Formats: sequence, structure tokens, C-alpha cells
Amino acid sequence: MTSPPQSGWESHNDDESHGVNWRDNTSSSSYGYRMSKVALSMAGKSLSHDLKPQGIAVAILHPGLVQTRMTNFTANGITPKVSVRGLLTRIDELTLENTGTFWHSNGEVLPW
Repeated sequence: MTSPPQSGWESHNDDESHGVNWRDNTSSSSYGYRMSKVALSMAGKSLSHDLKPQGIAVAILHPGLVQTRMTNFTANGITPKVSVRGLLTRIDELTLENTGTFWHSNGEVLPW
């Protein structure tokens, strides 16, 4: 949970990845990884419905392709600092109106 914003509502966020985006699945394998991401997204979406009446917003977040060991520090990725900056911006923009939305750290709304 993040600290409640000045407006008085609370928020919760789930860190996600593109592995959950079935429209963007151009490769096979990694079944367990992909299924776990879909399950986490569904939990976030369900939580958004359950918690909205209590004034708690839920963000489902994708950090982007980040230059880490997991991605072998890919040159196509963004730095962890850029990713975190984007994620913090998405969390700051979270409202009860957009609760349960799947966001890329760059601000793009992602289908899943």
C-alpha cells in the first residue's frame, strides 16, 4: 500500500509486465510466468471493484522493459530510474475513476 494521498483516499498497486498482455503475445513458452501475470492482473481488477466503495484505488502497473539482469541489461530498455519515475507518476495519477486500469510506466493504457 502506498501512503494515502492528500485527497484522503488510499491506493494499492500491483507491479505487472507485458507477459499478461495476450494481444502482445508474439512468442510462446514461459507459460507459468505468463499465467502468473494474468492471475495477478485479474486479482488487481477484482480488488479494484471490491475496494472502490471503500475509497481505495488499485493500479495495475507495467514497469517497461527495464535494463536489469532479468533482461540481460538490454540496450532497448529503459533505466531503472526512468521506470521508477514513470511508475511514481502513474501512482500519483491514480484515482477512483481510473482504478483497475493496466498502465505502462510511460502512461500508455495497456489492454489485457
